[in-house]
Amino acid sequence: MAELKLIITGTPGTGKTLLAKYISKSLDVPLYDVTTLIKKENSLDKTYNSELDTLEVNEEDLKKFLNTFFKDKQTFILEGHMSHLLSKDSVDLCIVLRTENSTLSKRLVSRRYSQQKIRDNLEAEIFNCCYEEAKLNNHKILTIDTTNFDNREYTLLIEFLKKSGLIK
Repeated sequence: MAELKLIITGTPGTGKTLLAKYISKSLDVPLYDVTTLIKKENSLDKTYNSELDTLEVNEEDLKKFLNTFFKDKQTFILEGHMSHLLSKDSVDLCIVLRTENSTLSKRLVSRRYSQQKIRDNLEAEIFNCCYEEAKLNNHKILTIDTTNFDNREYTLLIEFLKKSGLIK
């Protein structure tokens, strides 16, 4: 198993889960999903926002939980649009996924998101929120446009990770 501490963030619909599963399988690295961790963790105060069809959690509490949970893990992939809350000291690389807005809109419509949720996510993409938040947390960032991402790009990314020295 490769040693790698990687987070994958981006607006919903940019392909985080697909990319994370691909890297996890290709490199035999354990994969964690922020939303699943939030749902399982009883110490986090969480509420369900039915208007936006989403689970909400206090970001400072989530940050503390993530830093404790990943403190002693030597290899992992954490994916989710709040994964960048994990401390830079616990991470080798933060991949931020971006997608062109018309493509992103189609992906979100196909998920049957409400118009308000689609609008909020498109605004987050336009303002590059996940990148800006990862930058505020001082992560080493690689930004990838997934608008037309295909098998060739997945393979190139694995090769890049192997050659970069990030994988031990």
